[in-house]
Amino acid sequence: METYFKAVETETKDNCILIYESTKENIQEKFNEMFHLMGYKIQEISSDSIVITRGNRILRMLLGAFYKYFKFAVHFTASDEETKVYMNSQSSGISGGLIGLNQVKKEFSRLVDTAKRM
Repeated sequence: METYFKAVETETKDNCILIYESTKENIQEKFNEMFHLMGYKIQEISSDSIVITRGNRILRMLLGAFYKYFKFAVHFTASDEETKVYMNSQSSGISGGLIGLNQVKKEFSRLVDTAKRM
């Protein structure tokens, strides 16, 4: 399996910038496959960004931390032979209280760790 990951430019608990050695189109395709395998649905897609979700927002608001809901945005920019991937959380998890906040942080960390292995 070929790996494309090169480096982390910045990383915090709710956003990060990852650098890959490949074309933007190839990296977008790899991310789409990764999201599908992780159970995410693509809500919005354009030539340079993707918004993904997993779970149901309404059930999250009704049941709080007992029902998970995640929403993340991924933006791609290319220059020469590398692609920068900007990932950030679009849901805070506040409807799930403190447990919900931690669930979103852990899920974002899991996404970033998986993306680093591509």
